[in-house]
Amino acid sequence: MPDLLARQVGRYFERDGFCFNFAPAADEGKCAFFLFFQNRYERPCSARVAIRPVTFGGAHGELVSMTISCPGAAFGVCTKEVGVPAKLQGKKVSFDVGADVDYPEGKGRMMRFGDGILLRRNTQFVDAFALTTSSLALLGGTLLYHFPARGKHRLPDNVAANLVTPAVEQVQILWEPSALTGTNLPFRNEC
Repeated sequence: MPDLLARQVGRYFERDGFCFNFAPAADEGKCAFFLFFQNRYERPCSARVAIRPVTFGGAHGELVSMTISCPGAAFGVCTKEVGVPAKLQGKKVSFDVGADVDYPEGKGRMMRFGDGILLRRNTQFVDAFALTTSSLALLGGTLLYHFPARGKHRLPDNVAANLVTPAVEQVQILWEPSALTGTNLPFRNEC
């Protein structure tokens, strides 16, 4: 299967075969997170992606989470509006990224072979492997640090600081192997 995600976003994150990357952009006076995704396997998966801004001094901002059902080998986009505090508008911000993925019917065959930046962190940003290795290293007299996967993006200017209505995520499947025979995308978002 074609790596449509790489064509759209370049580098991307991966958790258990669910690949994705995100970008914030202004959309009708609000900030929207556009999360592009593609499943590497032939069977459907459900994923929960968590994006948490890291603000000045290492403090964490409000968590943005998105839940996505993705058919086998499909490519799509999930959009969710968020409020952006005035002090962060127009600023480049780091984001911790985590994901949990489930294949209720099993993964099946691998359909797409492009690798992403592997995530060990889940949506709670707790990693049992990191906790275990850090504890063992500490017992041996070594201090070992583990950091979550991070992405860095500039937040849009002149957008709402708070949303009037609760944010609703919209998931759109843009391509599936059975839906189209070519690999052309219906659009190319420049965010």
